Amino acid sequence: MAESAEIRANRVLDNYEEGMPLKRAAATAGMAWAQFFRAKRENQAIAARYKQLRYDRGAAHLHENESIAERILTGEIEDPRHARVAADINEGLAEKYAPDEFGARVNLQVDHNVSITAALTSARARALRPGCDPNIIEGVEYRAIPNDSEARSSDKQSEAPPLAPFNPFED
Repeated sequence: MAESAEIRANRVLDNYEEGMPLKRAAATAGMAWAQFFRAKRENQAIAARYKQLRYDRGAAHLHENESIAERILTGEIEDPRHARVAADINEGLAEKYAPDEFGARVNLQVDHNVSITAALTSARARALRPGCDPNIIEGVEYRAIPNDSEARSSDKQSEAPPLAPFNPFED
């Protein structure tokens, strides 16, 4: 009887937890690497356990930096340049295993969705807003705009009533 993919994936994670690289852990458990990732994609429990194991590995590398600092203080490591290189390697490995938690990079993704209706509404509000308060302007005389042309229809055939002159300052 063949084992289920979930059982084999859990065996891969057991091997991975013991410190094996993932490809070797999958081969030792008798599962192809791609099959493990398919099982991880389909099973949330396997995905959560894998994520936790990767976090634990990253945290272990950062914890190793503390022991490097202690070895510098005790004189076990004489050249601090060697310790700095080792610490940088550990930080890089921690970032590799859990980039969201230990990564130094910042995600600068920006959403560029623009709502046309919102843009038109705000543009209309800006256009209708007066440039200044007319109550504080003194010494200005508002006059009606003269309409020199006679109001008539634009075509010569229809019998449209003549339009009254338009005064924008009239209430």
